[in-house]
Amino acid sequence: MIIITGTIEVAPGGLAHAHSCFAAMTAGAVTDRGCLAYGFWVDPAVPNRFRVYEEWESEEAIAAHMTMPHSITFSDALPTLGITHSDVWRLEGTRLSRVG
Repeated sequence: MIIITGTIEVAPGGLAHAHSCFAAMTAGAVTDRGCLAYGFWVDPAVPNRFRVYEEWESEEAIAAHMTMPHSITFSDALPTLGITHSDVWRLEGTRLSRVG
């Protein structure tokens, strides 16, 4: 499993646009083969900070996802989001176990 997680901060004036772009990307990504989880969530303490979280079955699934129309549209929109800070990480796990 591959997990991509982190935060993206946008200029306060760009929140509506960011919400729209993130919602469109999420709607497309969750239908992609090999996508186990995908989303952006607003940080309640910092309204212009979004938490990013993705789970993928494989590198091949991510590669295919990046060629999808919703991914290309999202990549093209990134420069318009007014991103002021981004801290996104990739974690590759070889062992998964249930907690609790």
